[in-house]
Amino acid sequence: MALLAGCSEPEPVQDAGLDEAPPAAEREVAEPGDSADADDAAVGAVVIAPMPPPPAETDTNEIPVDVIMITPAPHLGQAVTGTVEVAEVPFDRGFWIEKNGQRMFAMIAQSPNMEDEVHVEAGQTLRLAGVVYSSELASDIAGEVEPGAMEAIAGQPAFLLVDARNISVIDAPER
Repeated sequence: MALLAGCSEPEPVQDAGLDEAPPAAEREVAEPGDSADADDAAVGAVVIAPMPPPPAETDTNEIPVDVIMITPAPHLGQAVTGTVEVAEVPFDRGFWIEKNGQRMFAMIAQSPNMEDEVHVEAGQTLRLAGVVYSSELASDIAGEVEPGAMEAIAGQPAFLLVDARNISVIDAPER
C-alpha cells in the first residue's frame, strides 16, 4: 500500500476551461519572487495546467483508459472525470489504472496544500478528475518525482495528472 497525499473530502477546484495543453512556449515557469498562490509549483518548475473540478459523488462514468491509450492525440490536454480501477500502486505519487488490458499511469500533482493522505491500493475503484498529458511533458511535473515514476510515464504516449483533492475511494477490495 502506498500513501498518496490529498484530502479525504474533495474540495472544489476552479476549472480554467483548459481545452488543450499549452505549447511549450506558452507554459508559465515559476520564478523566484512569484506569488505563492494556491497550487503554485516549485520555483523553476513548469505549471502545466489547472485541475478540473472534482467529480460528483454520483458520477459513475468510467474514464476510457483503453480508448485514451490506443488513440491518445485527441485526448491530450483534456480533462477527464469518472471512475477507474487501480491495477498497481508502485510509487507514492503514482499508480497504474487499467481497462480492457490497457494501462495508463496516473500521477498525483504535488501541491503545497497536501495535508491529508489518501490510501490507494491495487483493486480499488476510484472516482477522480484529472488532465491527460503527453508523456513528453512528464519532466514538467512540479515537485520531486521518483525516478521509476518518470520512467513509467516515459514508456507511454500519455499519462493522467490528478489533484489529490479530486480522488475518492468508492470501492475497496475485501481484506
